[in-house]
Amino acid sequence: MFVDIRRVDDVISFDPEVLSLTIAPGSPEVVVFRNNDRKAGHWIMPVGRSEDQWFPEPLARCTDPDFPPVSSHLILTSDDGPKEYPYTCSKHPHRDPAEGGSIKVNMP
Repeated sequence: MFVDIRRVDDVISFDPEVLSLTIAPGSPEVVVFRNNDRKAGHWIMPVGRSEDQWFPEPLARCTDPDFPPVSSHLILTSDDGPKEYPYTCSKHPHRDPAEGGSIKVNMP
């Protein structure tokens, strides 16, 4: 599954803003972030955690819209039951509105 980072009229958004995944026990799901923002890089992190909790480095700004920079794989499971993972950009956490979204893990 992909989450796209976009900039429109200087407002950053995540598409989808809420990614809802139904994951069967023992069947991990992979999430990848794509940075389509041609002005800035972004470092996606879970709210309240260190910026390298999910990814070891930030995504570079997009220089070629046909090949936007992508994150490494974020692997999620339903082993802990249903859960929501709110996230933000550590490079721009205080923007109004804040850059962020969430990933919801549901069980079948």
